[in-house]
Amino acid sequence: MLAQGLKFFTDIPMTSLALLIFIFVFGGVLAWTFLRAGSRKFYEQMANLPLIEE
Repeated sequence: MLAQGLKFFTDIPMTSLALLIFIFVFGGVLAWTFLRAGSRKFYEQMANLPLIEE
């Protein structure tokens, strides 16, 4: 099963490049989400939003 799936990935440099791009983009999105100034306060407000009674 694994051999059948991997036989289509013959261009190893392009596959490796795509994996590296994915890792950097994913890491960038995580950093942008959690390391921005004021993001902790914003996410705490959003987490408590369902608990607020109006």
